[in-house]
Amino acid sequence: MNDLDMEHLITNLQAPTVGERMMAIQALGKSRDARAIQPLITALSDDAVMLRTAAVNALTMMGEPATNDLITALQEGDDLLRTGAAKILGTIGGLKASEALQNALRDSNSRVRALAAEGLGAIADAKSVDVLIETLEDPDKQVVVRTVTTLGKLRAKQAVEPLIRLVKAHQDMIRHMAVWALGEIGDARAVPDILLALIEDCETHTIDFGLEINDLSSQHAHLMAGNDASGDSNRPDVEIAALVKIGQPALLPLLNILPKAKSSVRAYALMGIAAIDPTEGLMASTIAIEDTDRFVRHIATQIYRRLSPQQD
Repeated sequence: MNDLDMEHLITNLQAPTVGERMMAIQALGKSRDARAIQPLITALSDDAVMLRTAAVNALTMMGEPATNDLITALQEGDDLLRTGAAKILGTIGGLKASEALQNALRDSNSRVRALAAEGLGAIADAKSVDVLIETLEDPDKQVVVRTVTTLGKLRAKQAVEPLIRLVKAHQDMIRHMAVWALGEIGDARAVPDILLALIEDCETHTIDFGLEINDLSSQHAHLMAGNDASGDSNRPDVEIAALVKIGQPALLPLLNILPKAKSSVRAYALMGIAAIDPTEGLMASTIAIEDTDRFVRHIATQIYRRLSPQQD
């Protein structure tokens, strides 16, 4: 792009109409010209949300050459600049971006801190684990949720005990995501507390009599995508999914609670047992088909039909 065209586009970032500014941002992004980086960073503070989003996309297209200027914006810019810079750096990645985002976990703005935690999950830098664990003490719920999610993605063994403490201390999305993260990490130390959370949540959640065995993974994917407004419905399926991820260490504890647990716990336990060990699941479901509770019989019948050799 020649100097005159570049100058024209940069000037149009201050145009009076949103349409003109949008076209300039998009053209500058497509150019991938380093001269456009600083003007596009300035556009991260545009009054229009859609233009700020367009500037994020344009700078992401610039890639690694934009890293240094974005780090400066993350350290010195206003709230909107820092928010945009944190989002972009997580996508661009790299060691310098990781170090900058780790520092941004202490930013004064909670949105910046949340995006920094999320970005570190995308970069997957194991060196960020210690500062992420410190961030679990953040006063903002969304920062903690994003941090927990990142620790799960990193499968950070060092985070097991702090995540267990969150499971014990919370009854909301923080616990939901801490259980998920512990399942991703797959450490047997988490089994007793996930089981306790399962029992507790079965006390407070309405049983869905239409639940199918294969719904466990689909429901969890739905919640992980942010499609559940409350952030805590159907949590027992998340706890069972986490125990299944942990695998064999969770099998005996699940078998042990079958005879004495309330009906909803027995039903979810049957699903977990079948997913971990089909042979044990078939045996347990054969017995549970005669259960006194309708929901338990419903789940046991599904498991038996799926696992029985006669149904091949």
